[in-house]
This record gives sequence, structure tokens and C-alpha cells, in this order.
Amino acid sequence: MKKYFLITVFFVLISILHLFAQSFEKGQLYVYVLNPTSIPTFVKDGEKIIVQCSNQELQSILSQYKVYSFEKAFPIVEDFRQKEKYNLERVYLLKCDGDEIALASQLNDNFTTHYDYTESVPHFELLATPNDYHLLDNTLGPNYALDIINAKDAWDISTGSANTVVGIIDSGFEVDLPELVGKVFSVSNNTGNSKTHGTFVAGIVGAHTNNGLGISSIGYDCRLALRGQGGWDPMSDILVLSTQGIRAINFSIGSYGSSTVHENIINLAYDNGTIVVASAGNDNTTNYMYPASYYKSISVSSVGEDLKHASTCCGIHNHNDRVDVCAAGYGVISIGKYDNQPIYYKSSGTSFAAPYVTGLIGLILTVNPNLHPDLVTHIVKSTTQDIYSVNPQYTGLLGTGLIDAHAALLKAQEISTIGADYEVFNGQNLVWNAGDLKVVNNYIKIHPGGTLTIKGEVYLKENAIITIDRGGKLTLDGATLSSYNSSNWEGIQVWGNRLLDQVPSTNQGFLSVKNGTLISNANRAIQVGKGMDGVFVYNYGGGILELESSTLLNNKLSVVFAPYRRTSQPLELYNKSYIRDTDFIWNIANINGMVFLTLNDVNLNEISGNRFLNNNAVTSVPNETNGIGIQSYSANFAITSYQSPNGQVDSYFYHLHYGIKSEASSPIQTFKVENTTFNTVFNGIYTNGSNGLRIVNNIFEPLNYPDIPTQLPSCFGLYMNNCTGYTINNNHFRNTNNTTSIRKIVGIIVNNSGSAYNLINDNSFSNLKVGVLAQNQNRGGLTAYSGLVIKCNYFSHNKNDIAVTGTQNGQGYGIGYYQGTNTSTSSPAGNLFGHAFPGTTSDYHNELQNIVYVHHQPNQNFPELIPWYYTTSTISLANSMKDYWPGTSCSLVMPSEKEDLKSFMEDKELSANNLDQVLSESIDLGNTFQLNSTVISSTPDDSFNVYQELMQTGSYVSNSVLSSAIQKEDVLNETMIRDILVSNPHAAKSPELMNLINNRGNQLPEYMMAQIEDGFNTLSARELLEQQISVQRLEASVAEKELIYLYKTDTTAPIDSLLLFLSSRNRPDAFIQLAFEYLKTNQIAEALNSINAINISDLGEPETELRNKMLDYLQFHSVLINEGRSIAELSNTEIAELEVLAEGNDLVASCSRSILLSNGLLDYYEPILLPNEMFKSTKVVRNYSFVNNSQLIIYPNPASQWITVEYDLQTIGDTKAVLNIIDATGRVVRSIKLHGNMNSIVIDLTSLQKGFYICNLINGKHTVSSKKFTKQ
Repeated sequence: MKKYFLITVFFVLISILHLFAQSFEKGQLYVYVLNPTSIPTFVKDGEKIIVQCSNQELQSILSQYKVYSFEKAFPIVEDFRQKEKYNLERVYLLKCDGDEIALASQLNDNFTTHYDYTESVPHFELLATPNDYHLLDNTLGPNYALDIINAKDAWDISTGSANTVVGIIDSGFEVDLPELVGKVFSVSNNTGNSKTHGTFVAGIVGAHTNNGLGISSIGYDCRLALRGQGGWDPMSDILVLSTQGIRAINFSIGSYGSSTVHENIINLAYDNGTIVVASAGNDNTTNYMYPASYYKSISVSSVGEDLKHASTCCGIHNHNDRVDVCAAGYGVISIGKYDNQPIYYKSSGTSFAAPYVTGLIGLILTVNPNLHPDLVTHIVKSTTQDIYSVNPQYTGLLGTGLIDAHAALLKAQEISTIGADYEVFNGQNLVWNAGDLKVVNNYIKIHPGGTLTIKGEVYLKENAIITIDRGGKLTLDGATLSSYNSSNWEGIQVWGNRLLDQVPSTNQGFLSVKNGTLISNANRAIQVGKGMDGVFVYNYGGGILELESSTLLNNKLSVVFAPYRRTSQPLELYNKSYIRDTDFIWNIANINGMVFLTLNDVNLNEISGNRFLNNNAVTSVPNETNGIGIQSYSANFAITSYQSPNGQVDSYFYHLHYGIKSEASSPIQTFKVENTTFNTVFNGIYTNGSNGLRIVNNIFEPLNYPDIPTQLPSCFGLYMNNCTGYTINNNHFRNTNNTTSIRKIVGIIVNNSGSAYNLINDNSFSNLKVGVLAQNQNRGGLTAYSGLVIKCNYFSHNKNDIAVTGTQNGQGYGIGYYQGTNTSTSSPAGNLFGHAFPGTTSDYHNELQNIVYVHHQPNQNFPELIPWYYTTSTISLANSMKDYWPGTSCSLVMPSEKEDLKSFMEDKELSANNLDQVLSESIDLGNTFQLNSTVISSTPDDSFNVYQELMQTGSYVSNSVLSSAIQKEDVLNETMIRDILVSNPHAAKSPELMNLINNRGNQLPEYMMAQIEDGFNTLSARELLEQQISVQRLEASVAEKELIYLYKTDTTAPIDSLLLFLSSRNRPDAFIQLAFEYLKTNQIAEALNSINAINISDLGEPETELRNKMLDYLQFHSVLINEGRSIAELSNTEIAELEVLAEGNDLVASCSRSILLSNGLLDYYEPILLPNEMFKSTKVVRNYSFVNNSQLIIYPNPASQWITVEYDLQTIGDTKAVLNIIDATGRVVRSIKLHGNMNSIVIDLTSLQKGFYICNLINGKHTVSSKKFTKQ
């Protein structure tokens, strides 16, 4: 339970600390309103107040707890320019006569779609007034509190000003005391009974000084804006004072419980230029006291006259790692009133340490009223005196030390008087040492050959800029660069030469940032390139940035790279720049367009162990102003761990709208992300058009927010749009919130990855709306068994583990036909399903083309191997009969060396090609055209011959031939077509063929349809062969992908190795990638030759269209290359051309769309197609109890070559039935063992003589039925 109290110890005869039991206001709650329709209104009916609300259930709850008021808690927030960034305008104060704690529980548990959350309203109380005092009377001794902070020397610089007003929020104030008369700028709510505490604080901050009375105050001539206890709402008072322009507020009140509402008030005031100074607490604990411990407050603890924190007279005050500074807090002297007379006395508490800091800030702002709050805080904290030498047991728990008023004012004065501009010329090597302080009016220019090292502090005025020319060098070694006042400075520009390499480094501008350097409050803290407002001067990319172990704080854009590629045909090298172990932080009100790292057409291979943190994000609902960690346009990059001397440092993204957002204008512009956490990030990674992605060993914890209102968008961990050839494994996608509240969170979204073999494997998904969502075209068109395979993943408590959706259905839509195979223990799909939501398709939901899911042999230890709840009309289950062994059943072992890997790939391809040949020769006996023609041209007289030929083809009849056969009703009767389809189980998995069957004029009996549909979960010899081909191709594809990665990342191997490898592949996709490799180094002729090498005769219609679009896309780039223009410099005609190329879902469309997006010429929102909960299984449930009218039917009769015999034994259970054919002499000429109690068979009559025959249906020893037929 939170305990609020004044942080003070008064000296009476003993020290008294009074804690109050009532921690919260009775009958009051703060409520964050999510849905405005949930704001109740009230109607008075006599003495009764009636609640009215649009939601009846909510109205009932509010009425039950006798809610009688629901008003905005902080209407003053409307006066703040950026109020919505903290959602404080959505905070309402609810009042009721019922149990507010029980009501809060109800609202938080059951009405999260109406209110984000509720929290109790802290109750502030004051200490009782002592009944006697230790009066001054020359017995209190010297005022050590001012001596130890060097106040007298500080007053030689400034004694404050009546124009500088300091705020105090406290119990109340005796404003008629001589020490305060004339010092009060304003006073409000000063009606409380106890004014002792507030008066004592006011005396420390601003008692009359140099007036011949009593004491001096740290604030000297500064005046006071006082807000007292009457109708006390101290947090609103902070906002009121901030709107009045008060820059420093003393707040000697505290709680051991934090409040989101209160922290946002502190943040909003800070953004408005107001600093809140608060007390750390008096309880000899390391616990955090609030609001002191909020990041934007200044937390103050105490020392005594001997500078020791542990007092021998007055207890020990709080100490923790969020204390910022210390001041005198034991036995300090201030003013009060006793028996209606002014008095002076001593008292103790961090309540009285804090006002020394508040008064000091008043003096600093008198010296320079325009200083940014960051700079004011920095001055206070950076000028402190060391006290750890006498307090070694509290190392790290007393902030930076004891404030030094004189040193602080010296620094403030220096900052206000030394503004200048600086230039460093060729041959100069200047060093600004630690302790040096510079103020920049307009610029620092480092010319070619000039070198500047900064170890001290630099404060830059509005729009001031630092430029490092080509050949110039700037080193920031433990430096501080920040804005001079509340307006941002421009930032640092590192100019390069795009036409030259980065070796030697003198070709380029060079910036080194290291050893805890802080860069803050810039428009573009570091821009590697020349230009303003995002418009680059074309040939100035290529500067070198070495950024390590530093902090970039509250910059609109932290680091921006202009386009530059280290290309020396046909070679591309990694950029020499790197970013390591650095904090990118945003902790002020959000703005549109905040991005930490922007990459424009660069190849940055080392972005390692950095932290991208928005500490001030809106997390209740999706909010684009939460910003982006890394924004990439046409870039290559790698996010990895950093191996520091102290161990591995992983990368971390926190509270952002996008962690990484990447647009590629070429599929070889790709990236990898390893060992990275995305914590409460709305969208973890979005990437468009990149092939060869590697997303491995990461944790994705997307933002959890209400599933309703439904118009709120879904969020995701990873979204791959028009990407292929990716490696996605060993990632964890999870919603860490209560599992009963599944929100619109998707783990992985794959949209249009095309027909290539792709694999998502060995990942885990928990508490999500959808684990893996495959959208649209992720499947082979001509060869359905290529495409995306989802394998060996772990699912737990998701609404849908795997879902396959699309905007339409047809060829190429869906995922790979075979999800797993039965060729080895590691080849089945191997997913472990959650079985979380009975009655829904939660395990596997498929709205597109049919798939065959091949699973391991189920066992009692792993029932999760088989989906229980799935779309039965589009998913066939097949048992591989392979045992499942954790750790080995999903392993894919491949060589690691290039040559071995290449041999492995070639072996797999050779095996697949050989199997393909067997399959080709088997399907339709190797001649589909001829067999199809035979069926189509057949007549009723050809029935038996056609039937025999199709049956002899076995399970290798193609769908096209089966389609023709189904439609030849006059040639192939129901029994024949049943036999043919039963022999080809793949027919039951084809919706097109099943529709043809159902549309036959002569409908097949129910039992025949059931026999055909049994093939839905049966694998034929053909399908088993296709599975073998599929797994060989998949493993070859994974090997090829790994081989290409090794070629690209092996800096010792010539790029020719990759080019030769791609050209040898002799596949359209390989030629396309080859073209892009040439385009990267501006070899446009070679790129065009690669596309023209594609054999058109091998292409289908979509592939032909892509080839032609590739030629147009390369011609578009050819013009830019020849004219020396970038993709940011387009004519209207070229824009129109790109808009045409951007149509569709193919590779060129994706690349063209990325260019339009990077130029701000297109609005595009990635589609998220959640499962349609109305999509139900359409599989027909057959009536197996159907009975024919007759037990034995024979046709045609008479017959010449064959007859069809239908029988029904009209019994259940096992039978031993036979059909005997007897000639005219009574001899049994044929005896046929029957299978099943009801069936039909075709009997060949060619060996029988002409004449009459009897068919006897015999079950056991009994003749069930007899029929006669004639052989002609």
C-alpha cells in the first residue's frame, strides 16, 4: 500500500516521524478512458443520483458502487501544447460512495475495452505541529547548510532576482512572517490548519536575505509562488505552476508507490521547461521514493555538517541509485511561527534538503533564464562536491555528491557569456579538455586536414551546426554536446566523398564518439553526409563514423547515413563505420518522425549491442509517435551482440512503434538480426523486398493493448513482405501479459514470399492471436509442393497457432503442399501445437489451397505433434510412422565449409532431378497429352479399355486426365470413376476435382463418395515420391541459401565467386539475383544481359511478366546511373513509370514501391489478414448407413467386355463374402473375394464364352442374392 507523508523530522525533545494509515483518498479513483462512449453522465432524481452509460453492464457496475461524479482530473492539461503525448487528457477522477478498491478491481479485470486502467488517488497528509521549539536566541549556531554548499561565494555571482520565481507545493505558508513579506509572488489554497512544514521549506528557499533579520536563504532575492493545502491536489498544482512559467518547483512530499498518472505529470511539466525537485525520504532504506525517483525529477538526499550521510543525532535518510544530489538535511535552520510570533528553529529531513537545490536552480536561471532543463540539471549534477570519501559505504547511492552553489553558478555564468564560433584549419590539432566549456553561437567547422578532440562540454544555440569536411577529424571523448536552451541545435555533419573509398580515411570526414559521450537535443545528432532537412548533397556520402559506448538523448533523428557504397567493380566492401554499445534514448514528449538510426543505401555490417529506448512511449494504444529504432532505405546492415571486455552485450529495442523498418529497392539489400530483444515494441521488424534475411536467436515481446475497439490495428513481431530465401529460427515470440487476454498480436507474418522453397523452423510462439500467419502467395504455381514450409516450431496458448489467409485463392496461393515428409525421422513437420481453444481452428487454420500435413508417430508424451483443431476441408493429416525425439527429430545437419556445402547442395539436387525423372515418366505413363486425348475422344464402346488403361496407370494419373475422366459420364460409370479416384488419393485433396465429382449428372452413391474421400488423409505412391523430391529440393534450397550467405560474408573471397555461382544456377530467380548484384556496382549492361539470358520458353505467364518488368526496372536505373542521379532525384515521368511498375505483388513491384516510399511519394500500410472466424470446414460428412434398394445390381446387361456389380450385404461387422459367377452348366467360372459390406466392382468378361451366367452373392454359407446376366 502506498504511504504518502511529508519527508521531515522535526526536533522537539526527540525526533518525530509520523506515518499515516490512510494512503489513498476514500471513494476516488483515477481512470484512463479508452473509449469516450464509456464516460458516464448523471441525472439527479430527487436526492438520488442515477448513472447513465451506453454500456448496460458498465452502467450496472458504476451504479452498484454508487458512482456520483466522473470529471476530467487535470483540465489544466489542455493548456499544454503536447498534452496528448502523455494521455493525461484521458485521465478522469471518479468519485463514489462505494468501495473504490473493489470497483477498481472490477474495472481493471472486466472493462479493459472501456478503460485502460484505474488506480487509487494518493492521499497527502501533514505532520502534527510540535508544541515547543528550540528557539534561535543565538543558540542555534552558524547556518552550516549554506556554508557547505559555498552559498556566499555563489552570491558574488548572483543573488537571484525578483523576476525569478520558484514554486513550492506544500502544507501551507505563514506569509505574514517578516522573512516572507514581500517575497511571495503568488499564493493559492493557503487555507490549511498546519502551515509549519511549508513555511520552513519557504524559508530555506526564499527568506529575506541581507535584511538584518534571522537567516539567509539560498534563493536570496528570488521570489516564491506558493500553493498550499486547501482542497489539496498537489499534482495538479505542478501543472498549474508550469503553465504560469515557473521553471523550478520544490515538492517535499513522497510515496513508496509509483503512479503512472503522476509520472506523466512530471514528464509533461519537464517538457514545458519545469524541473521538479523532490525529497528522497527519511527511512534509512534504498527503496525508491516518488516523485523523487521518477527519471525527470531531481531526487535529493541529506548530509550533515560533517558531510556524512549517517547522522548521529537525527537518524539516517534514504539513499539509492536514483538519488541525484545531496544537500544539508540534518539540523538545518529555517523559520516558523509559534504562539503567533515568528521563530527560528532547527529541523531535519530530506524535505529540507530539497529546497536548497530548488533555490540553487533559481539562482542558475537568474544567471541564464533560457537554459534547457537538461542543461540546468546537468549543471547542478556536474558541479557537485565529492562526499564518497567520507561515505564509502554509500558509494553510488548519493548521486553525484553535495551540491556546490558557487561552482554551479560559475558554470551557468560561463555558459551565458562565452558564445562564439570555431574553425579548425589544415594542420591544426586542437584539444578541448575535460572541464573546458564552450558555447557555440552558429558553427564549429573542421576543415580538411584539421583535427579537434573534445573532452569537455559544448552547448550549442538554436540551429548551430558542427561540420567535418572531407579529410577533417573530430573525436568526442567523454564529451557533452547539448542544446543551450529549449530550442534544438542542428547536429554534426560528417562529409564524405561518394566517389572515393574510405581507405585511406583522409578521403572522408571522420567522427569518433566514445567513452560515455553524451549528445542531446539536436535535430540530427549525427548525419554522415551533407545536406539539410533530409535532402542530401549527392556526392557527400561516405564519411566515417565510429560510435561506441556513448549516449544519444532526445534527438529528433539520432544518426542518419546518406547513400554510399564501397564498390570497386565487381567488389563491394563493408562500410568502415560502426555503432557499438550505445544508448539511443528518447524520454520527452513524443513527436512525429522520431527515428534513432536512419540508413540510406549503405552497407553497415556492425550495429552491435546497442539499446534503442523510448522511455516516454504511449503504451495503452498503438501510437506512431512512439518512433522507429532503425529505418532502412535500400541498405544492408547487421544487428548483433557486442563482445565487450565485461561479456556479451545484446541489442535491445524498447517501447517503439517499429523496432526495425526496412524497404529494399533491390532484393540483395538485406540484413540480419541476432541476439536482440524487442520489448513492448508495437511492430518488431517490418521488411519489404529483402531476400536472404537472417533473423536468429531473438526475443519479440510486442506491445499488449486492448483487442477492442476493433479498429485498432494488429501488431506483429516479424513481418516479411515480398521476401524469400530467409533464415528464421530460434526466435521467441510471446505476449507476457495474462494469457486470458489474447490480443491482436501476430508472431510472424509472411506475405507473398513466392514459389521458392522457404523454411520457418525452431521458433516458439505463446499467448498470441496468431503464431505464424502466411498470407497470399507462398506456394509454387506450376509445382505446388514448392513454397513455404513451417516446421518444428513450438506453440503455446495462441488463438491460432498457424493460419493461412489471403485476399483471394487460386494457383500459387497458400503454403507448400507438403508440410513435412516421411523420408526420415527429421523430415516430418514436427510442430508442437498448443491445443488451446477447443471448438475453434486454433492449431491450424487454412483458407487457401490444400496442404498435406505429415506428422510424427503420435505418443502419449507428445500429443501436441498432431493438430486437434484444424480446417478439415483444406488440411490432410498423414502419419509418417516416424518416432519423435526432442532435439534430434527436427535437426537439419549440413556442412559448414563452402565447398562441402556446395557438394551437399549438388547431391541433393541430383537426387531430386533423378526422382523428378521417375515421376515424370510415371505420371500418365509419361505422356499426359496422349492419355488425356484418349479419354476425351473415347466413346461408350471404349469404356472398359479406357478404364483399364487408367487403372494400369495406378496412382500416377494427373489431375488434368482425372478431370477429363470425371466428365466422361457416358464412358466411365460411377464404379469405374470411383475405382480410378480411389487409386489416386490426391484427387480427394483437389477441390477442383471434387467439385467436378459433385456436379456429375449421375451422382455417385454416398458410400462411393466416402471411399473416394478416404484418400484425403491417405498418401499414394505418387505422393510419397513427390515428398522425396520435396525434401531433397528443400534441403538443397537451404544449402544454397547458406552458400550464398557465405559468399557474401567471406571478405577474403572475391565477389566473382558469387557471380560465377549464380550464373551457373541457370534458373530465372538466379539470373534475377545476378542482375541485381551487377546493378549494385552500376554494371547495367551485365545486369541486362543476365535477364536476357533467361529462357522464355521455360516461363509461365507470371514469370514472363516479371522478366519484362525487370528489363524496364533496369532501364529506369540505367538512366539514373548515366546522369549521375540518385533514386531521390526523380523526374515526374520517372515517378509515373515507377507507379506503373509498383502495381502487383511481384519482386519489381516491391522494389518500385520501396523507392516511392523512400521519397515520400506513396502511403502504404502492410496488410494483416487475420483468420476469418466465419471460415468453417466444408468437408462433407458421409452417411455410411446408406442402403441400396437391392442387395445385388449388375450392369450393363447384356454385356460384352465387362460388367459392374454393386452389392449391399445389409449387415454390419466383419464378413467373409464372395461373388461366384456360374455358367449354364452350373460350373463356378469365377470366384471373387469381396471387401466391405457395401461396394461395387468392375469384372473383366473377356475370358468368358458367350451365354448366360448367374452371379451369386454369398455371405458365409448363405446365398444372399442372385442375378443373371448375358455375355454377348
